[in-house]
Order: sequence, then structure tokens, then C-alpha cells
Amino acid sequence: MRRRLLAATAADLETAAAGPVAGYDVIVLAGVEELPPSFAARIVEFVRGGGGLLAAPGAGGGQLSGLDAILPAEVRSVSGARRGDKPRRIGALNRVHPIFAAFADGPTGLEETRVFSHILVEPDPALDRSVIAELSGGAPFLLE
Repeated sequence: MRRRLLAATAADLETAAAGPVAGYDVIVLAGVEELPPSFAARIVEFVRGGGGLLAAPGAGGGQLSGLDAILPAEVRSVSGARRGDKPRRIGALNRVHPIFAAFADGPTGLEETRVFSHILVEPDPALDRSVIAELSGGAPFLLE
């Protein structure tokens, strides 16, 4: 198996929006509610050019405006656990997807994930998309 060195750069939204997107393999938007329009346009161009994007909006239910052209589904709302509710767990993984290749049949770490809120989406049947991971109960957790 070929191994790659993983190097990460972390930045707040303002710093990231002012910097370059070229030169990265994947951009992770974690906890982002709203993107500056010019930054969203550069991310769309980056993804269309072959770059990867992992978008995990914040609990406020950010719609990730400006990324509609590359998202596999329209963001409807955010579903959150109420006080006292047990968090949800990952129910199923698409083990044949390349993202899990490094794990073979072993644990991925997602099995222990506790989900307190997740995005509800309205998939567009015209788009080519796949569910990579589901929550218990069948709701999509990771979409490609």
C-alpha cells in the first residue's frame, strides 16, 4: 500500500478566504455558517478542477451559499438532539469507497463517533451522488 504524508493547515474563515486555495488536495469547511461570495466561487473552481471538499457546517444550519453547484444535495435544515437525547451513531459505511481503503476491514474511528446534530438534505435525483456513511436509522451522514 502506498503511504502519503498528511500535512494540514488550519485557518479561521477570514484568513482562509484571503489566502490561496490552489496547492491543496482537500479543503475542509468545519463549523462554517456563511462563506464570503468570492471565497465560495474560488472553492467551486477548486472542486471543479479536481480538488476535494469536506463541508461540515456549524450547528446554526449554515446553507453554504455559493457552493450549490458542487454540493450533492440541497441543505434543508439542521437536526439536533434535544437536551437529554442520546447522540446518534454511525450505522453503515460504504466499505468499498476509496476513502476507507486504508482501513481495510478494520475500524475507521467513525464507529465511535457521537452525532448530536446533522444536516438534513434534499437530494437532487438528477445528480450523480453516493452515500458514503449513514447514521443509525438510515439518514445520510457523508455524501459524495
